[in-house]
Amino acid sequence: MKRITPKDTIFCVLVAMILIFFPGCAGHAGQGGGKPHKPPLSADEMLTEFDKDNDGRLSMSEFPGPDAHFARFDKNDDGYLEADEIPDGPPPKK
Repeated sequence: MKRITPKDTIFCVLVAMILIFFPGCAGHAGQGGGKPHKPPLSADEMLTEFDKDNDGRLSMSEFPGPDAHFARFDKNDDGYLEADEIPDGPPPKK
């Protein structure tokens, strides 16, 4: 078994201080790992980018997110998302 030397202790303390005072260096999962965060698309941008058949609404097959999000957004339960049903960003947690 390896003995912990003062050099090992100093190294661990330095690493801990870096992670505490410079948390962006850690690259935590879910924080983009230092990559710039893209702002959520607006409803118009969603339609422009994902409305493949150009009918002015998104079907579930065109929607880029999870089916559960589509179902939460589809307020009138018609199976399509019109611009007024598409929020800016992910749905609120219930």
